[in-house]
Amino acid sequence: MIFKIQTIRLAHFLRSHFHLVFLDAPFPAPAGPGVLPIFESAGPYYRWTPVKEGDDVARVRTVIRKAMIEEGDGMPFVGVLGFSQGAMLATGILMEQYLRGGGLAGEDQKFQFGVFLVGGFPPISLDSRFTALGDPYVYGGSKDDKRYWNTIGVSSVHMHGKKDPVLPNSQALARCFKEGFQEDNTLNESKKEIKKTVLEFDVGHHMPTGMHDSKLLAHAILRTYYGSDWEPDDEETFRAEA
Repeated sequence: MIFKIQTIRLAHFLRSHFHLVFLDAPFPAPAGPGVLPIFESAGPYYRWTPVKEGDDVARVRTVIRKAMIEEGDGMPFVGVLGFSQGAMLATGILMEQYLRGGGLAGEDQKFQFGVFLVGGFPPISLDSRFTALGDPYVYGGSKDDKRYWNTIGVSSVHMHGKKDPVLPNSQALARCFKEGFQEDNTLNESKKEIKKTVLEFDVGHHMPTGMHDSKLLAHAILRTYYGSDWEPDDEETFRAEA
C-alpha cells in the first residue's frame, strides 16, 4: 500500500500514541500525481472518486465503515488522516460530521481531529460524485467559494508542499477549518478550543523525506490531540533524533 510506505517516517514518531489503519480506495484507476516512477511496481492503483459510469459510490462509505468496525482492535477512532485526494475525502467526512452530526460507524465514533497532507480541493462527499456541500465534483473548482470557508469546527493539521503544483488547492482546503474558541454544548463546557496548524515544507506533491520535517509534523499532530502544552519525553526525543 503506497500511503503506508509514504508515511513510514511519520508513523515511526506516532507509533506509541496511535494505531494507524490504512485503507485502499474502492475504484481502480491510473497512477496519480507523484506516484510514478517511484511506485511503478506498487500497483494496482485506486482512487476515491468514480472512474467510469456505473461505479458504485456506496462502496466509499462501505470501505471506511468496514475498517472502523473490524480493524480498530476495540479502540475508538479519534482522527482521520488523508493524502492528496484522500485529504479531500477526509475533509468532506469531517464537514458532514460537523454540519449534520453523527459518526460513520455510530454516534460514538466521531473524529476529534484531522490531518491533511498536500490535499486538493474541494472537499469530497461520501457520495464522491459530489462535494461535501452538494455541488457536482470538479477537481480544483470552487477555490474562491466562501461557502466552504470556516465551516468545520474540528481541530486540524495541514501539511503543504511549497513546490507542489496544487499548493493553492491545499491552501483552499485549509480555509475550510475554523480555529479559536467556540460554543460547544456537547462537552458540558461553555467553550471548546479548535486548533488549526499549517506546516509548509520545501517539497512537491509528496510527504517530507527528512526525519526533521517528519518529526515536526508528528509533534504538530500530537499537540493537536493532547493539547498545546504537550512535549515529547526523553525517550521520544531520542527516537526522533536517532
